[in-house]
Amino acid sequence: MSIPTPSSPTASALALREFFGDRKPPEISRKITACVACRKLKIKCHMQDSRPPCTRCKRRDLTCTVNHSLQMLLENDVTWKRSIEQKLQLMEEQIANISNATATNHAPASTGPEATPTAPSTSSATLYELHSGAHGETHSNSDTDAGADNAARHQPGWEVVMDARLNPAAMPASCVSQVPDTSPSGQLSESGRQNDLISRGAIALDMAEQFFEVYKKLDHYVYGILADHDTLSSIRAGSSLLTAAVCAVAALHSSSPGYAASYDEFVREFAAQSISRNHTLDDVRGLCIGAFWLSDMSWTLAATSARIAIEMNLHRGVSKAKHTCFDKPMADRISCYVRTRLYLIVYVCDHHFSIAYGRAPMTREFTALIAPRAFHGMEHANTPDDFRLVAQVELWSVLSRVYDTFGVNTDMAIPAHQMSEFRRLGVALESWRIDAYDKLPADADTKSIDVGLHAYFAKLYLCTHAFRGVTRTSAVPQDMEEFADAAVYTGHSLLRSLVVNPDLQMHFQGLPTYFATMVAASFVFLLKMTIKRPANVRFNRDETCALLRQASDVLIAISRSMHSQHVLYSIAVSIAKLVNGVPCTNTNPPSSATGMDSIEVATQDPTLNASNPLISDDMSWLQDGDFGIDWFEFDQALHNT
Repeated sequence: MSIPTPSSPTASALALREFFGDRKPPEISRKITACVACRKLKIKCHMQDSRPPCTRCKRRDLTCTVNHSLQMLLENDVTWKRSIEQKLQLMEEQIANISNATATNHAPASTGPEATPTAPSTSSATLYELHSGAHGETHSNSDTDAGADNAARHQPGWEVVMDARLNPAAMPASCVSQVPDTSPSGQLSESGRQNDLISRGAIALDMAEQFFEVYKKLDHYVYGILADHDTLSSIRAGSSLLTAAVCAVAALHSSSPGYAASYDEFVREFAAQSISRNHTLDDVRGLCIGAFWLSDMSWTLAATSARIAIEMNLHRGVSKAKHTCFDKPMADRISCYVRTRLYLIVYVCDHHFSIAYGRAPMTREFTALIAPRAFHGMEHANTPDDFRLVAQVELWSVLSRVYDTFGVNTDMAIPAHQMSEFRRLGVALESWRIDAYDKLPADADTKSIDVGLHAYFAKLYLCTHAFRGVTRTSAVPQDMEEFADAAVYTGHSLLRSLVVNPDLQMHFQGLPTYFATMVAASFVFLLKMTIKRPANVRFNRDETCALLRQASDVLIAISRSMHSQHVLYSIAVSIAKLVNGVPCTNTNPPSSATGMDSIEVATQDPTLNASNPLISDDMSWLQDGDFGIDWFEFDQALHNT
């Protein structure tokens, strides 16, 4: 676009002059055409098409600028703005035409032609009109009408309703409900669910079928969350978010080159659903599946699934399940069971990524969840996965009591007046372990995971409270000695079960992120105890070092065939790096000597932060690659040992 000169003023330039009270062009006695460098040397400035750079500046690779007069700068600026306004006006007209065509195509046949939406008008924006307010009035009128029309079309309304079936004790805000969005855009959002990563060409259909077959082997670990979805076509019809989640998780566990595309599509679907007003049960399922395995998004996905589940009133089904569902028709009873079951899965998912990280769960405790076995009273809640799910809800209810009672301040020791509650919680965890082992199906693999591992995780979380307020120079309080010893014993038992149980090793490849997180916590706890520990805690350093190396070898072997983006892969590499730097007196060769050819392990010695308390039940240090460890301080601690 050529820059107009004052000798041939445009309408905008004339408006500028008129605003200042004189349409006559100013007499510019000296028109500046030479660049700054040539003017400084007082030489002829040659420019092609009167545009910089000039010949001299171009040849010498200099910055070529021309300092125009103030009048020329103002007029050029106004001309440029006018050109942009015209382009914007043209674009608005085109958008309005497209909107009209879309609304006409999707309007019901019985209705008459809709009024054409008013496009935001852009009048001639002269400085005089802006100054006098005439343009402001014109723009306000047209845009107000268009804004009101658009708001009426696309913004959901609210209405006050009175449901005669509800008694006066109903929730206060239940009388205000949102009017469903019947606009074309709202209708398109529903039909747009068929627009998934397969139809968009991100992955091929045959690859998606392979991913679905891989995921079906993992669904058992999350209590059969897919429910009745037994084909890829079924989940595609249910939710594009669920489809993307299944493909991304399956690709993560199959070392497939399609993981990047599937993951990107899942993030895209999640971003769209996060601000959507239309959600389904399958969308919640997709969020939970992503949270259980996609570690970099776990907390965000779990929190979003909890929020959407509450928006859909799934939590109310938990309290109503045993009271109001028995006398309903069969379809309603099945729906009540499905909704209640899904909320229990959301509850477990939320607790996986909150309590262990020192965060308060979004799904809080209430009476119906304190006795979750009432869920078994529903006629359809009799599958093995249902029993496993209820056992998990019971366990996390106990751990929620631990979190609510003792908080997250790891620098303050447990007060003496809370010791009785601390012991009661320990008894509650042991009672849960015994009951769960008796009631769960007689499957050795299931019990080793759902009872064995979870019992170790829970006991380690509780017993490490004994080290709260303990520093390198202080001892564990006498009342807490048995719990400190129990924490060490639990950490040993957890890693030993991983070393000696090949079946558990096989299952570990598909377990959700929480399991890898707690195994890493056990490693770091025992490593810290190896470096510095209170004198009154029973601890065999050589035995611990040997166990840590063996368990590290097992994790390396498990992760060798896994995708490099899997959290267990990164944890295995980091743990090997940490374990190899611990000075031990045993003669066992380091684990890095064998079985490490496929994974490169850093040679730098690991460092444990010896200045911090020996153990913290806040697992936020797991969010970085070094598990919250200060390399320099640990190196100093090694030399002082």
